[in-house]
Amino acid sequence: MHRCLKVAEILFLIFERLYDQPATLGALAETCTGFSETALNLLWRALSSLVPLIKVMPEDLWAVEPETSPRCMGLKVLIFTRQLEERDWERFRFYAGRIHRFGYYRPGIPFENGIHIHENVLTALTSYTPVCSLLPNLRALQAVLEGPHILKSPSFFPAILCPRLTEIKIRAMSLSKEMYTFLSSVACLCPNLRSLDIHTSEEDIVTSEFISAMEHLVCSLPDIRRLSVEFPEEALCTTSAMIDHLGSLPNLSICFISQVPPDKTMSELQSLFTTEGGRFPALSKFAYTAPTLALARAVIESLQCPLQQLAVDISASEEPIPALASFTSSFRYHRCSSSLTSFCLTGYSELDSVDSASMCAAFSSLFSLRALEHIYIGFFWVSHLDDTWYANAATAWPHLRALDFSYNDPPKVTLSGLIPLIRNCRRLDTLTLSIVAKPFDPEILQVGDRNLAITHLSLQDSEIESPVDVYRCLLQLASSLGLACELSSFVARRDYTSLYHLLCKLSHLSVTPL
Repeated sequence: MHRCLKVAEILFLIFERLYDQPATLGALAETCTGFSETALNLLWRALSSLVPLIKVMPEDLWAVEPETSPRCMGLKVLIFTRQLEERDWERFRFYAGRIHRFGYYRPGIPFENGIHIHENVLTALTSYTPVCSLLPNLRALQAVLEGPHILKSPSFFPAILCPRLTEIKIRAMSLSKEMYTFLSSVACLCPNLRSLDIHTSEEDIVTSEFISAMEHLVCSLPDIRRLSVEFPEEALCTTSAMIDHLGSLPNLSICFISQVPPDKTMSELQSLFTTEGGRFPALSKFAYTAPTLALARAVIESLQCPLQQLAVDISASEEPIPALASFTSSFRYHRCSSSLTSFCLTGYSELDSVDSASMCAAFSSLFSLRALEHIYIGFFWVSHLDDTWYANAATAWPHLRALDFSYNDPPKVTLSGLIPLIRNCRRLDTLTLSIVAKPFDPEILQVGDRNLAITHLSLQDSEIESPVDVYRCLLQLASSLGLACELSSFVARRDYTSLYHLLCKLSHLSVTPL
């Protein structure tokens, strides 16, 4: 053996290049004792479920049988056929200590699809006295708190928590007692947690008891770096105590929270999110939901951080244009005006009549975000933006890479209105919007008015006046090898079909109708 292969660090770097080739790592583990430890550590570093780990235990201990539950027909369940004994743990412990990531799919490893672990097995594993933590060296946990058996064994997830854990991602569906047990366990057993993601889409999980448990957990984490809490819009989960604690954390850089406290006044929200006194010193990515644009403005005006990413969701169903103008104007002198690269604004409005000029003026305040690269707006209001607005946007955002405006209303912008974006935004690669697809005179194009970077063009429910002429205009604007043009229409129309077939004739074009 070459002497370099006897250096553990060198051997690890070589074997790590084979991480996605578990069969090769397995062969290396059997080649010689010098390779065995390193190869096994990489083979077992990530595990999607406990099934492979249980299967290394004595074969007379476990069995896989068809699931008998009516709602789980076609699935299989792993059961124990006898009582656990001390000798059964030898191989389990041998591999369990190598696992650093649990619940993550591993490329190249067959996913144990359709095999559930019976609650009796989970209970037996977690209640056996000689074992304190099932996975003592776990660094990252990704778990789905659902299924026919996992809910019946609330002691399972606390049993795999350990002080070494730095990252937890949890998705829950219709849980209450089990979730409280888990949150309490995290607060006690994971003092070194750096990243926490908890998502649920069910409203019945968000009770006052759950909010209290969530508040206790967040406020007990002394050095969280990333926090993502996603709950239904109607659910109040982000409390004043949580926000106050988050503001005091020195290393919190990513914070995605659900609804800000809707019972607070604008001045109270400004006090909670203030950056005075060195609060939120490291925050760079922030997302939140606010009941109204006015409260959303109160948050962003007070949060004077050099943000890089910002996402705002408005839960109110009716917002006047002046409220939008007031919200967007808060960016003109904000600290993030020169640092924000990604901006997302979503919501729903039931306003019947909208003045296009006022709408263009309101959204023009966003032009102060000079570093913007990605922008997504999910309000139907953006359908009122015209060619002049897009021309000004092209000047204001020279670094723009992706523009996604989702709306169903008839658009104002035309195909020729996209020319300034093509001309000035040389890194633009994604365009998703609805346009008046009316052919333009090629004479208005200048030398170099062709974007070779665009890889995704989505025309959402656009009126196509002449498919052949529109096809020619698109080629003049954004013809390049590997161009993918997506035609999105909510109704099947002949003009879409015609343009689709024309684009498909190009051998270098990949066209995907939605």
